[in-house]
Amino acid sequence: MFEVMTELESMAAKLAASRMSVDMREDLANIHRSSEAYVPNEDFEKYDAVNTEFHELIYRGACNDYLEAMVKDIRSRLRVYRRYPFQKRGRIRQSFSDHAQILDAILKGDGEAAGAAMQDHLNVGGRVFADLVVEMRQHS
Repeated sequence: MFEVMTELESMAAKLAASRMSVDMREDLANIHRSSEAYVPNEDFEKYDAVNTEFHELIYRGACNDYLEAMVKDIRSRLRVYRRYPFQKRGRIRQSFSDHAQILDAILKGDGEAAGAAMQDHLNVGGRVFADLVVEMRQHS
């Protein structure tokens, strides 16, 4: 499921780079800026809420209702697991940096770069999640 979600989110970012309205691009930049307040103290709860806003605006910006519905469905199924990576020290800072790259590519209209940046962003979280699964197996 995580692999499928990664591909769908990458597709959404790629499409958003060419389809997102000017207003949506401004909103995305504002969401990203607002998340910076939660980076220094690693405020997981608040960052997670803004992180969701950031990603969901990218889905809407892809202007593909089917894609948006699919990725939201998979994200909701993985929700309980997706919270873990942010609890790893330094992950919020890395996520913020990743979002800056995704945002920059979308604002430039570079779909390939936006898709690749989203893929890299989610793959880091996926590796953290995979580490959790290994750790759980070792303790059981």
